[in-house]
Amino acid sequence: MSSQVSDTSVDNDTVSSDMLVNNLVYRVGSALSLVTERTGVRYFPQQQQIPSASLTTSTWDLNSGVSYANLCNSYLAFDLSLVSSDSTSTANFGSGSAMNIIRSVILKSRSGTELCRADNANVWSRNYHVNMLSAQYLRREGLIEGWDVLEDGSASTTARVYASQSATGNRRFVLPLARLAPFFNSYKKGQKLPSAILSGMHMEIVFEDHRTAFLGLGTSTQYNGISNYNVSNLSIMIDCLTLTDDTQRALNTEAAEGGLEIVSNQYYVSRMVSPSGETELNMQIRKSVSQAESVSLVILNTSNLLVINADSFAGFAGDATSHNWRLGSLYFPKTPITNTETQQQENYFLTLQTYNKNDMLFEESGVSYTTYANGPYYSLNVCMEKDSGLNYSGLPCNNSRSIESLITFENDDRARTCYAFLNYVSVIRTFIDNVSVAI
Repeated sequence: MSSQVSDTSVDNDTVSSDMLVNNLVYRVGSALSLVTERTGVRYFPQQQQIPSASLTTSTWDLNSGVSYANLCNSYLAFDLSLVSSDSTSTANFGSGSAMNIIRSVILKSRSGTELCRADNANVWSRNYHVNMLSAQYLRREGLIEGWDVLEDGSASTTARVYASQSATGNRRFVLPLARLAPFFNSYKKGQKLPSAILSGMHMEIVFEDHRTAFLGLGTSTQYNGISNYNVSNLSIMIDCLTLTDDTQRALNTEAAEGGLEIVSNQYYVSRMVSPSGETELNMQIRKSVSQAESVSLVILNTSNLLVINADSFAGFAGDATSHNWRLGSLYFPKTPITNTETQQQENYFLTLQTYNKNDMLFEESGVSYTTYANGPYYSLNVCMEKDSGLNYSGLPCNNSRSIESLITFENDDRARTCYAFLNYVSVIRTFIDNVSVAI
């Protein structure tokens, strides 16, 4: 056997590539970090305690100075308790999480530019993250977020909320910022948020009605006594990073000349109420974007909305018998998908395709076929990318080239509330004093 090594060398001609590949280099690597200081900074809203939080607004102004932010390690924390005439009242979040209490999130830069408007954030977050996160995550790490299913299938008491006058007291929940809005989940994983965006950022969080956010448990006396909920000890913990002087100088120069570009996903929601007995749904999404990636249609039971003893976020199980989508002259797919209420295999596969789960076999979806076809996680999804394996391959749409759903339902007397979420790419260009957003 030859004992020679390659004459191709690396590291200033001192280490052969063969030795490097075979892990036979015994030297300490160079320090690559450009961060001089890292600390977790806690920010508070203008009103930290919000009694009777239904339909109220929490206002935040973040002052981070020159720090950059690692949003993957940042989170929103708060305590919850129920306002109830019965001290034994309890509730959970049904098929959702503590994100149920957040109706919308609005983000603005210090110059007043709107960075993100996440309407119906609780409906979007529940549908998106239950498909993106694995069932193992939801049953383990997801307990601190309010997901209520354990590995053995039983209900978790960790996700329950109790009456404020009960002996149990407040229940604390922690939500990663990525749950609040897609803005906090950068298109480029691990990319830090520039200080020019974070410093002076204005955020508004609107809380949901208690009858929609919670699923009352126990007897009718217990859940009918629930009249509101309290939010207390509100705070945001941000993982702040201080860069070296040379790095700050280089980034500030780039920001002054051409701007720092941050690519993030955004969504636009179109809402429609389909009356009982209606068998066809033709929703049109008239939003002008240059990179439309996908559309997710969440179908909810109208009779379960604003009802404390019903899961307001549970979708109809296997509700569509035929569906496809149209963008201009393009059809997705060209031949409509036909199903029965008990046979939804093709729709489930298209859902996996939309969330790119067919290419990531070891990053499985949290939605099994059983919970999709027969459970609360039913939705209709379509991928509009030209190549799902490549970034920035979405299709343009506008008022003259709108997206339309062509869906047929089973003929019954159920009224439906439909949310169509158009997911698209936005580019946020950050300068020293202002921010511009292109979609």
